[in-house]
Amino acid sequence: MKIIILLAMVSVAFSKSLTVSILPQKYFVEQIAGDNFEVNVMVKPGSSPETYEPTPKQMIELSKSHAFLAIDVPFEKIWLPKISENYPDLKIFDTSKGVQKRSIEHFESIIEVEEDVHHDCENCDHEHEENHHELDNHEHHEGHNHGGENDPHIWLAPEMIKIQAENIKEALISIDPSKKEFYIENTIKFKAKLDELSKIVSGVLTQSNVKSFMVFHPSWGYFADQFKIKQIPVEVEGKSPSPGQLKEIIDLAKKKEIKIVFVQPQFDKRSAETIAKSINGKVLPLNPLEENLYDNLLDAANKIAGSMK
Repeated sequence: MKIIILLAMVSVAFSKSLTVSILPQKYFVEQIAGDNFEVNVMVKPGSSPETYEPTPKQMIELSKSHAFLAIDVPFEKIWLPKISENYPDLKIFDTSKGVQKRSIEHFESIIEVEEDVHHDCENCDHEHEENHHELDNHEHHEGHNHGGENDPHIWLAPEMIKIQAENIKEALISIDPSKKEFYIENTIKFKAKLDELSKIVSGVLTQSNVKSFMVFHPSWGYFADQFKIKQIPVEVEGKSPSPGQLKEIIDLAKKKEIKIVFVQPQFDKRSAETIAKSINGKVLPLNPLEENLYDNLLDAANKIAGSMK
C-alpha cells in the first residue's frame, strides 16, 4: 500500500496538465497531445460558457496547469485578466487566432430579410420560387452583417477546427518541444479526420436537400456556413421572443415547412415548445458542448437532415 501511495504521489508530481474552457477543446487537445497531458475543463456539463464563473477550486487548480488554452468564449473576457493577474507565470494561448469570425444572427435580421424579399417580389409571376431562392442566398450571406457581436461558436465547423488544431499544435510544441514531431504528426491525422467528417456531413445534408433549420440559441452559424444551410434562431437579442415575435417565428416556420425546433440543454425550452406545438412538430436537443466533436457533428447533421420531414 505504501508503494502504491508513493507511486501515485510521484505520478502527480510529474504529470503535466493543461486547462481549456469547454469540453470540445478537451477532445481537440487529446487528439493532438495523446496521453502527454491531462486536460482540465473549466465549463462543466450543464453550464454555459456565456455566463460561467470558475469555482474557487478551479482557480486553485490552475496553479498546477502548464498553460491555459483559450477559445474566445464570453466568460474568458472577464476571467482571463483575473487569471493572468493571479497566475502571472501561467502561459495563455489563444486557439481562436486566425479564425475569421462571423457576426451572430438574431431573429429580427431573418424577418427583415424575409420582408425585403417579399416586397421586392410582390408582383413577380414566380413569387414563391424566387422568394425561396433569394431568401436562402440572402440569409446565408447577409446574416453575417447583423448584430455586430462576434459568434464565439467556432468549434462547430470542421474547417474552423483545423485552424484551431494548428494553434493547439504550436502551443504544445512551445510547452513540450521534445515531442514536436509527435504533435505535428497527430495534427496531420486530426485534420485528415476532420476532412473525412466534412465529407460525411456534407453528404448527409445534401442528400436531405435541407435548406434551413430552427434553433433556440444561434450556436450553429459556422456549421451552417460551411455546409451552405441556414440557421433560424428563436432568440431575439439573447432573450426569449415576445408574443408578437413568437407569432412571426411560427409563421416563418410554417412557411419553411420546419417540423423540428432544436434546443440547447443549457437554455429554457418553453418558447421552442410553443413553436413546436403550433407547427405540429417537436423539440429535439442539439448540444454544441458535447465533448466528442466528431460524433456530435454527425448527430447534428442527421437531426438537421430530418428537421423538415
